[in-house]
Amino acid sequence: MGYPGAYKNTFLINSAAAAVPPNSGSFRKIVATGAGTVLVKGHGLYDYLTANNTSATSYIDPTTGVAFDANDNAAGYYEALSTVEVTITLEAGQVVEGEFLSAKRGTATGVTAYT
Repeated sequence: MGYPGAYKNTFLINSAAAAVPPNSGSFRKIVATGAGTVLVKGHGLYDYLTANNTSATSYIDPTTGVAFDANDNAAGYYEALSTVEVTITLEAGQVVEGEFLSAKRGTATGVTAYT
């Protein structure tokens, strides 16, 4: 398990309601004591899409650098727009680093986010 490090604020996320960092900041690390899922929004988050996915317009087309115009993507991993909720599956004690604009507990337990 990675060490969470020294951060300004710690948020225990025990509900399915989204937690948002104060002052329009971002969470830098998320840790779960029990395995499961966490749902996050943020920058640089990737999700796997099947070909011609119905939500492709919520993801960035790597050939243009902007959101897909239509649902005409090939199967693969694509960067989600910062307004799109992405599901991350965590093992117990796993630390995930990134720039998360919001986080909420899915099935994971003991979810803590750090700013």
